[in-house]
Amino acid sequence: MKDIIRKARADDLPELRKLARNTIDKSYRSFLRDEGLDNYIFSGESDNEIKNNIDNCCVFLKDGSIAGFTLYSEDLIRLIMVDEKFQRSGIGSELLAHAESQVRAYGADLMRVHIFERNRHAVSFFRDRGWTPAGRDMDRELNIPLLLFEKRARD
Repeated sequence: MKDIIRKARADDLPELRKLARNTIDKSYRSFLRDEGLDNYIFSGESDNEIKNNIDNCCVFLKDGSIAGFTLYSEDLIRLIMVDEKFQRSGIGSELLAHAESQVRAYGADLMRVHIFERNRHAVSFFRDRGWTPAGRDMDRELNIPLLLFEKRARD
């Protein structure tokens, strides 16, 4: 079966939520406090983020199963999640390229993404793909610093 990226559907929500919870639990503990992380996962906030943005969500299907997904909006890459067993396989790069093309289709001149400052893998991932640091912010719920990265949409 061929790997594909397609728009997410409402019936994908349970699998997307499960993938997000597992990825956050396994990949974010190294740089987020356990209490804040557990609150985010178990409060339903992660689930709601996906549900509220399902119209701007694309999934990566590997052998017919969801291996990753991305959320985006007019000028913002909101989220890229890749199942732990497929990380560093190129799926994240394909999802980012797809999300960038969707943001360009909105007509944005500049694309943005917020990254947890201590998420060294994500910082390197975006930097290696032509994104540049453009400022700092704070995630007020988790009380943790964020980096703002930007990339010109029209190069």
